[in-house]
Amino acid sequence: MSTKRDIAKEQIELQLSIQISSSVNIVNCGNCGSTILHKMDSKDTLECFCGVMDKSDCPDLWHVGCENNSVFDETETESYDEISIEDIVQVALDLKLNPTIEQIKEVQKVYRDEADNDPTSNFKEVIEGCLYNVID
Repeated sequence: MSTKRDIAKEQIELQLSIQISSSVNIVNCGNCGSTILHKMDSKDTLECFCGVMDKSDCPDLWHVGCENNSVFDETETESYDEISIEDIVQVALDLKLNPTIEQIKEVQKVYRDEADNDPTSNFKEVIEGCLYNVID
């Protein structure tokens, strides 16, 4: 199995390949977070679903160097083995959610698989996604 950092490096290489072969870049909207593909041209602005903004306000989805972010440290993976009820409750409170005991137990059950599915997320982001999935 690849490490988080290996996966990040592969994503960077794939984005660079797209940029080189098609002059298209992939960024995140600086306002709403949507993924935007845009031509790499001399225009200074981009248009998103939420409006028009400067390109400089929209970070590349992947860029050289981001693989060195601590989120890709493998020690983070070890914390994915188990998640405490306290961690789940704290994230729920931060999101102003009030999960039931059954929903909290469901988050504990699915947490590991969800963390494996999104190796770039931190544990709070994984818990948030799990909470939204089980509360819907």
